Amino acid sequence: MKERPILFKDFLVLKILEGKKTQTRRIINPQPEVEFGLLRLKGAVGFTARHCIPNPASPCPYGMPGDRLWVRETWAPAISGTKRSTDVVYRADADDDSEVERWRPSIHMPRWASRITLELTGVRVEQTQAISHADILAEGFEPLEMEDSGAMVADVRRQFSMAWERINGDDSWQSDPWVWVLEFRRIEAQGAA
Repeated sequence: MKERPILFKDFLVLKILEGKKTQTRRIINPQPEVEFGLLRLKGAVGFTARHCIPNPASPCPYGMPGDRLWVRETWAPAISGTKRSTDVVYRADADDDSEVERWRPSIHMPRWASRITLELTGVRVEQTQAISHADILAEGFEPLEMEDSGAMVADVRRQFSMAWERINGDDSWQSDPWVWVLEFRRIEAQGAA
């Protein structure tokens, strides 16, 4: 079993903590080539089909089932003298910025400050737009209306595509990149909770 870090935005951290997010997608870099119906990942012999499961010849950089991921999120050391009983404040939980001097980017979160550990239960490869309705729900999106730029969006697929572009950049949904699909379960809370 290996353990690796993984970054999550604040709104996705909350979905993990609520038990609503059990899946995430990460763009494969570099993008694989598709040749004669075979998907070729770096160092791999190739896979067929639109959805495929990687083999040891093309390891996923996030690990394989049984491996663990520790979540990096935006955080800050707690200001001494606050009513908090922990040494770390997480922006996903913060009501305001009064408890911190400055937020630290998730990329700089040390392992000891991480409160969420995930165990990979499945890893596969697919194109972004191949996501199913059930997988969108597993990504933490609910079939509820949400307000975005003054418009109400009830369609979860549209919600997911908008969030995807907010995280991965303009046209990242339209370009339909190949992604690692990581299925996970939360196994423990580490550090300050």
